[in-house]
Amino acid sequence: MDELLSLLLGLFFNVILIIVLLNIKKMNKLKVKITILSSIATIIIAIIPGIGYRVDNNNYIFGYPADAFYYEGDWLFSLGSFGLAFNFFFFYWTFKLINKAWRFSISTIKRVS
Repeated sequence: MDELLSLLLGLFFNVILIIVLLNIKKMNKLKVKITILSSIATIIIAIIPGIGYRVDNNNYIFGYPADAFYYEGDWLFSLGSFGLAFNFFFFYWTFKLINKAWRFSISTIKRVS
């Protein structure tokens, strides 16, 4: 029971950190799309073997670029301190940068044409 409480508190604090840093009051359509995409990418990348999933001393570690989630066997789970929030914002800023580059390239192409 103590491990479950620790897992839930860690998840709670990571989610609160993400919400506070995103400044929910100023959410627009693009920010919502990038937030959803970042959440999905954080989960998908974490389960790909060799990238986000590895085994170390019979412990399963999930997350890329930071370790976000640990499975130690016998239903013992734990979260990396702020790995989940770090991974979320890593993908958030990556997708935001890709979006800016895409918009810049489209506007450049329209100006040239």
